[in-house]
Amino acid sequence: MNFWKDFTKDQNLDVKLVQIDFHSAWFRKLKTSKLDWYHFKAPRDVNVGASGIHLCPIEIKQRSGGTCHESWDAT
Repeated sequence: MNFWKDFTKDQNLDVKLVQIDFHSAWFRKLKTSKLDWYHFKAPRDVNVGASGIHLCPIEIKQRSGGTCHESWDAT
């Protein structure tokens, strides 16, 4: 849920989740939205190595024009 809230806020999306049960929900995208890949940041609950570094995945780096959100390590 933290991801969903961060994602919709960062992307300026007005999409609401409809809860199905305790573990499930759905949403309907009503219009085409262009995503700003720069805002793809390291998840708050990601498992990281002993150094605590989140490395930016190459796919995200490519889609964002070579720059990742500051929550990712630049290397």
